[in-house]
Amino acid sequence: MINYLVNLPNRIPEKQRAFQSDHRLVHQKLPRARLYMGIYYTIFTSSLLFSTYGMYQLIRGKK
Repeated sequence: MINYLVNLPNRIPEKQRAFQSDHRLVHQKLPRARLYMGIYYTIFTSSLLFSTYGMYQLIRGKK
């Protein structure tokens, strides 16, 4: 039963060659990278806008 797990072929070099042969940036190589970056950019942009709005309100003197 455990013999199956012990005698598996080593496929890491094949997967590593396939991953390294891709010419995209590291953060764009994974399958869900576009989704993760879209979420990150959305959160980053909204926090930047809310911070700017808050600073504007403080400068104007409104509460």
